[in-house]
Amino acid sequence: MTVFAEDIKLENVTRKTPLQAEYRPSGYLLFTDQHISLLDKKGKLVHSKDYPQLTSTNLMGLAQFGADIAGVNIDIAGSMENMKQLDRLSKGAYRNSNAASEGTSKTQVLAGAYYGGTPLFEVTMTRYSNSRNARDHKFILTKDGESKRAIMMVNKDTGKVDKKINVVDLTPQYIVDEVDTRVFLCERNKTITCYDMK
Repeated sequence: MTVFAEDIKLENVTRKTPLQAEYRPSGYLLFTDQHISLLDKKGKLVHSKDYPQLTSTNLMGLAQFGADIAGVNIDIAGSMENMKQLDRLSKGAYRNSNAASEGTSKTQVLAGAYYGGTPLFEVTMTRYSNSRNARDHKFILTKDGESKRAIMMVNKDTGKVDKKINVVDLTPQYIVDEVDTRVFLCERNKTITCYDMK
């Protein structure tokens, strides 16, 4: 029995990382939503890159606690959601649709104060993933040094970023047209832009 790809080190990957695999003419692509690696047919590592997830921190629980201590009767989280909904309505969106979005998010508590098991306040951080898989490229929503947020068009065979699209939203809705190599991007439920990625 021959051992394939022994003692390789993939960037930011552990034994518990749920990798997916894809056969390519140049080798074997291993990937997650935020990671892409290529092994040649002999098991040697060609490229390995992990792209950081976008994150946001929620301080509304702390603000609500401060308002409660001050004796102000207000629902801060509800008020913020109402303002977001009014903003969407003013831009012509009846509902906030995530039908085209394959993005995921994972929230964790960073800090909090509890009394008798009941939270007085919590500060949370949410990590966002929003990637698409195309024939020769992987589109990854990540942090970029210049614009903070971007959709990177990563070549599966070389690992290089062929193109990038700067985005405003943490969770943009976008569709990849593989036939014409275009990306349709909807931001803030208002603007739909088509990017030619050739």
